[in-house]
Amino acid sequence: MDFVELEKQFTQLSRDCFLKLSEAESRLRKAIDEKFQELEANLEKEALVLENFEQEIGKEMASFRTALAEIKAEIQALKTTEEGIYLDELEAQLTREAETKLQPFLSEQKKKKADLGQKISVLKRELANFHKENNMRLIEEEKHFKNREAEFLRRLNIDLERKNEANIKAYSEYEKRLLLTDEEEEIAELKEKIKEIRIAGIRELKKIKEQYAFLQFENRLEFRKFSERIILENNLKAEETKFRVRALEAERRKTDLETESERQKAAFEIQKILLERERDAEMDKNKRLLENELAILELERKAAETEALSEQKRNSLGAEYRKEAAKYDQAKTAVRATLGDALSANAKETADLLVNHLQAYVKLFKKIMLSLLQEIEEESRAAHGRFQEYLWIARRGLPEEPAPKHVLNEFARLAEENFRARKQIYEDASAFLGREIAEIIFRIRNINAGLSVRRAQLKEREKNLFLGLRSLLEKGYREIEAKKSKQASVRSEFKQKQFLLQKEAARRNAEITDEYNRKLARLKTENAAFFEALKKEERGSIRDDRVFAKKSKKRQRELKRNFSVLIAQYEKELHAAYKNELKKNMNEEREIIKQL
Repeated sequence: MDFVELEKQFTQLSRDCFLKLSEAESRLRKAIDEKFQELEANLEKEALVLENFEQEIGKEMASFRTALAEIKAEIQALKTTEEGIYLDELEAQLTREAETKLQPFLSEQKKKKADLGQKISVLKRELANFHKENNMRLIEEEKHFKNREAEFLRRLNIDLERKNEANIKAYSEYEKRLLLTDEEEEIAELKEKIKEIRIAGIRELKKIKEQYAFLQFENRLEFRKFSERIILENNLKAEETKFRVRALEAERRKTDLETESERQKAAFEIQKILLERERDAEMDKNKRLLENELAILELERKAAETEALSEQKRNSLGAEYRKEAAKYDQAKTAVRATLGDALSANAKETADLLVNHLQAYVKLFKKIMLSLLQEIEEESRAAHGRFQEYLWIARRGLPEEPAPKHVLNEFARLAEENFRARKQIYEDASAFLGREIAEIIFRIRNINAGLSVRRAQLKEREKNLFLGLRSLLEKGYREIEAKKSKQASVRSEFKQKQFLLQKEAARRNAEITDEYNRKLARLKTENAAFFEALKKEERGSIRDDRVFAKKSKKRQRELKRNFSVLIAQYEKELHAAYKNELKKNMNEEREIIKQL
């Protein structure tokens, strides 16, 4: 089959389909445009009629808004006249008056505190001077102590040297005589005499050491007693000063508590007066608020009355406006309903057109497919014939037996069998395409039938839509008219509102009184708690001062007792050292005598 011819048929079929679709769409668009041109022409005429009503309503609304704006301005002026409650200046004035009244007392308290501070400073300076003088005495005494120690050592060495020289001089004559004699009896007597003199000298030296050891014992003991006494005096003086300073500080704390007490009393009176003024100011404010609210209520009543009269007039004009608009809209629904028929007819026309062309397309599709299969078979046979020409076995005889004729015959038979089988496949494909195409055409016709049913349903829906629209328009206009016909009643419950405002003002007055009583009670409680805390602090200070005095006396007793204990202990230590020195001297004497 000629593919060029098939292509022409396919192109012509498509061109015919889209041409008819375009014509159907143009007819539908023209019908729709004509209907809307009709509506547009009527709309301009209707707008002129309705605009007259709108202008009348607008004029009435402008007049009403002007009157209402004036009333609202009066209401706003009343609302903005509310005054605040400012007690800062009063509080500052009361504070200044209280300070002036307290000034003599505060000056006296300040002077008293300054005197107490001066006394404390004097006591501390006296203590510092006392410590300084005692420390100087101790330093001076320490110098004397060291000088005495050095003097005792110097005199000890001198006395020992003198005694030693006298002893040597005492037995030197006997030593000379000992050198001059040869008699044994005389030698023995001289040696014994020398020994006796030397022993007596050694004992004299020991006695001198013991004498100076005792002097050192006494000197060290006296210095330790002096230094410990200085320390004791310093500590006792410090305790005494701390006790006296503590008493003065207690007096100063008492002065501070008295000052705080008086300040608190003044502050309490100030806060009490402020609470009373705040209560009175709140009462006055509430009174003015009620007056403003009643005035505003009267203006609101006037505004409501004005609005009711204006609304009555606007409702009358609006009723005429809506009557005309309803008439116009009902006429439009009749025009709009005819568009549904045009749309349904166009839908049927285009659907039938598409279904018919679709069937033609399917049939043409079958022809094209069969032509393709036939073309493939013919091309295959031609290709096979050409292919044989390229085989050497077919072009010329081979140089050796057997001849290729048998092979060529077998190859021809094989190709023929293959072509017969392929022909059968083509026939099967043709039958298959015939059945499937018939099925497709059947389904396309079923689709058209189903669409026809649904177009009928859509048409029914379109009809119901416009019947519903007509009903809704009628109902909507009736409801609007019913609402507008209910004239706004000026007989509002202004008397009831006036009563409620007065009742609310009385409630606020009661709240103000309750709040004042609550704040006053809290102020009294806080004031009582403050004075109770002052008393507690004062009792605590007195208790602490008593404990401090008791501990101070105890520390003084302990210092005195420790002084005696320390002196006794140190005396024992020095005496033990003195005894050890005597024992040491005794042992040295024995060793020297033993060596003689």
